[in-house]
Amino acid sequence: MKLLPFENLPLHTPRRFVPAQIDPGAWRQIEPLYYVEYGIAQVGALQLWANSKVDRAKALRDYQSALALGGSRPLPELFSTAGCRFDFTAATVKPLVNLLRGELAALD
Repeated sequence: MKLLPFENLPLHTPRRFVPAQIDPGAWRQIEPLYYVEYGIAQVGALQLWANSKVDRAKALRDYQSALALGGSRPLPELFSTAGCRFDFTAATVKPLVNLLRGELAALD
């Protein structure tokens, strides 16, 4: 009995952000790159949250539009479609930190 059609799955290809000289099977070489990816995702998630505090319905629509694109578009375009900036400078991160600080202070 076959539960999953593994023979129909495409061959694995390394993610684009992994340099060609790194062996995808060598976890110690790839592991630090995941921390970068997590940071990128966190900044995007915080921007979505910040947008939802301004206009929840629009933030949700923008997020759904980005999800509909899936992996078909470059990450900066996905961020833009979601109403976020693909930017990790103080101009983007500082307002998020301030918003977080305000939310945390309100918990006290």
